[in-house]
Parts: sequence; structure tokens; C-alpha cells
Amino acid sequence: WDREPGQCFAEWTFDPATQQRTHVMINSCTAVMMGAHKEELLSRLAAHEAPLAHLPLDWFCVLLNQAFYLAVATPPHSPNGRGGGGGFRTELLYARMAVRGLGRVEGIKRLNLRGEVTHTRYITTPITPAEYDEACQRCPEACPIYYMGDTRSGEELLRHYEADKAVTIADVAAATAWPGCPWPRPGSRAAAKRVAA
Repeated sequence: WDREPGQCFAEWTFDPATQQRTHVMINSCTAVMMGAHKEELLSRLAAHEAPLAHLPLDWFCVLLNQAFYLAVATPPHSPNGRGGGGGFRTELLYARMAVRGLGRVEGIKRLNLRGEVTHTRYITTPITPAEYDEACQRCPEACPIYYMGDTRSGEELLRHYEADKAVTIADVAAATAWPGCPWPRPGSRAAAKRVAA
């Protein structure tokens, strides 16, 4: 599984009482997706200095989307089918990744009987722009960038990657957003200012 080129795998184990991470496991594909070697990424994860899996504003959209999901999500799936504590939560999202590309991310969070997270596991599979566009139409709630107001196609997201990479949340606060996109248009003064800096 470590050398499988088509799927990125990452798993975190947590101490239920403190919610501190106790173990991390990744495959080589995950490191490549994050723009690093596996040993380097593991070292940075251990030091809590790992790069984001998405561009900064895309990551913000993912976090908002997860918060909305948790606010309205049904109770966790129970392993015995009777409800109560324990079980797991699943999530699915389609997004642009930190290293140029689009991905389908499947996640699962295991919970103990008190509802505390004990494990999280993510499998990321590269997808085409057409697959991203289809997902935006079929299940927009699983496409955080689209769901938060950025209606650009998968091709446009890839084409605007470099300009979007330079845009920060401070830029968004200082600029007037253009229709269909929550951050400055690539090539605008705000975006150009960031690229030039």
C-alpha cells in the first residue's frame, strides 16, 4: 500500500482524554501530494509544522464546511446499530490540493463510548476536472470550495492555482470580491500585489 501511486493514505491516533495526537501513519503518495519526502513530512508532522493539504483559502473553506457538517450531522454510526456512544463518523469531500491537482477525500473518525475521537483516517484519490465539476452538481455539500461560493470549474481552479496560492485571508478582507468567487480575481490588483511580494 505504501507505493500505491493512485491513493494517498493518512491515519492519526489520539489519546481520548486529552485529544492529543499519539501516532501518525502516512504512505509515500501522501508525502508527494504534500510536496515533500515521506521522512521529511513525518518529521514535520511530529513537530506540528506540516504544510496544509490545500491552498490557504481552500483550507479555510474545508474547515468551515466541516464545522457546518458537525452542526447538522446525524449522530455517529453505532457499531451495534442501536445508537448510543461509540461508532464512527464519515465524511467525503472534493477539493483542490496543495500541490496542483484536484482530489476526492474520504475520511472516517472513530469515536469511543464517550464520543471522543480515537482515530481519523483519510484516503485521497486524484480526480479530473470533469469529475470535480460532476461532484459539484451531484453533491455540492461535499465540495467545500464550491459550496462556500467559488463556482469556478475544475479547469479554472487549476488554471488559477498560482494566483490563488498567493492570496491570503487578509487580501480577501481588504479586497472587494468578484461575483462567483470569494477572493480576488487572478490578475486583479490584490492578487498581483501578492504575487509581486
